[in-house]
Amino acid sequence: MRWKSANPNRITGNTVEGAILITLRLNVAPWLNKSGKIYMALPQQPIGMVNVEWTTQGRLLPGKLISGERTLVYAGPIRSGTLEDTFAVKVETDGKRLASPQRLQFHFEIDLD
Repeated sequence: MRWKSANPNRITGNTVEGAILITLRLNVAPWLNKSGKIYMALPQQPIGMVNVEWTTQGRLLPGKLISGERTLVYAGPIRSGTLEDTFAVKVETDGKRLASPQRLQFHFEIDLD
């Protein structure tokens, strides 16, 4: 994480940002040959609102997410035991509330059609 502005203050804000490249492999074998929607979720965080944005290689959907919400990353038939993609993830939060390292624990949810 780093400050978004070289000189954070009331005018430019206190946003810190970070980026990471993640290879994601979801085990969807229990739902093979079914159709559904898969969501990425991030619980509310003790440091307040966290904004997340990502791009993908195309197997899963790119998107945006705010802590405490979930966002669609896949919709359709599940034809293989795994769904795999690479996410380029950007994270932003209020640096004033970030006093120590934080662990963001994303999870995935499925709703079957």
